[in-house]
Amino acid sequence: MRRALAVLLLVVASGAMANVCPNKIRVQLDLAAPTSYIDAKGTITGMDVEMLQLILREAGCEIEWTFESMSIERALRQVQEGYVDVITRMSIRPERTRYAHFSEVYRQEVLGLFALKDTPLPAFSTLTEAYEKGVRLIAPGAGFFGEELHQLRDRWLASGRMTAYDSATYASRLLFTKPPRGDMILIDADVFHHFISDAETEQVINVGDWLLISPAHIMFSKKTISAELVERLNAVIREHRKLGTLAAIERRYRPALLMQSIERMQAMSAVKSVH
Repeated sequence: MRRALAVLLLVVASGAMANVCPNKIRVQLDLAAPTSYIDAKGTITGMDVEMLQLILREAGCEIEWTFESMSIERALRQVQEGYVDVITRMSIRPERTRYAHFSEVYRQEVLGLFALKDTPLPAFSTLTEAYEKGVRLIAPGAGFFGEELHQLRDRWLASGRMTAYDSATYASRLLFTKPPRGDMILIDADVFHHFISDAETEQVINVGDWLLISPAHIMFSKKTISAELVERLNAVIREHRKLGTLAAIERRYRPALLMQSIERMQAMSAVKSVH
């Protein structure tokens, strides 16, 4: 009864929200399964697609998906100039807040550090230690993927021990080339697990159980999306987080093996916080 009432209130509220929506909200997608991709029937689908459909349409907004391949720098310029209204799974950075609004957290983004089981690696507990010990890294060439990589990226590249990539889909293969392009790879764990085979999964370890679980936000262009609309969309996000709808979508698309690792890490963190 309580759930039905909550959904009814959101439906009623959507009529009031419709008047603050542009004609269509242009959402730029970086096509990479399982977050967003075109299935065998030619339909756009994925974790972020389902979540954005739920959040925006419940607020009375129509969606125009765009998925032209572009670098993160170009995508950010498109938002800044108002050619794109929305980008999914973004981190809040001070320089971005000058031209963009950010939603509340709608899901978790998970970066993993993976290596082949037979790759000899020195002992390390941080990326800084790995860099200092001469480890060869495969990692994103641009964008924000945690403060530590942000500080190390230029030095790692200059050392000649880092292979940079733009596409996580493409990068999923770099660990399996002969010879591999690095000793380990820092990559979106959802994408990595989706694109490697069962046989390859058996060859891979999550280095030191290293997973960076960080909040993902929806980024909105200030040129085209009002703060009022963002707040109303946040109300939809809060309600569906409370109902567990967004978490259920996240779990459905996330590989079971990765979900187990995340839950193990979260359980360990909970124990540490108690003590």
